[in-house]
Amino acid sequence: MKLKIILFALFLGVGIWACDDDKQIEEKSIIGTWKCVGIGNIAIKEIKSIEPKDCEQCYTLKFEKNGLCNGFAAANKVEGTYKINKKLKTIIHTIHSSTLVLEPLEAQRYLEILQKVKFYDFSSNTELRLYFNNRKEYLKFKLR
Repeated sequence: MKLKIILFALFLGVGIWACDDDKQIEEKSIIGTWKCVGIGNIAIKEIKSIEPKDCEQCYTLKFEKNGLCNGFAAANKVEGTYKINKKLKTIIHTIHSSTLVLEPLEAQRYLEILQKVKFYDFSSNTELRLYFNNRKEYLKFKLR
């Protein structure tokens, strides 16, 4: 009887262990809507928030599966296309705003920085970094 219990426990343990191996590790994806919460600097390990902080649609980017991207600066819509290289962590994009009318200076700076972005990475499943200035600085985004 003891042998049957031990074999049953062993069988059950192997079955649970095998099920764990079948779980796929979820790959981090740029697909989704992201909100920029600040500008980071690698050297001084500082993140400067951007204003206005209380605007839900401000500084958002939505990356779609088909390579299109859209969102908002502070006052105007942004849109374009993007292509990423997952191995090299590069991003090529044409994201732009059709106008800077009514954009505060901080939003104009955000749009200028966005044009300089060449690399991306994730610090977690819900945090995206778009790097510029030779990966010394980045736009920090949170998944919405």
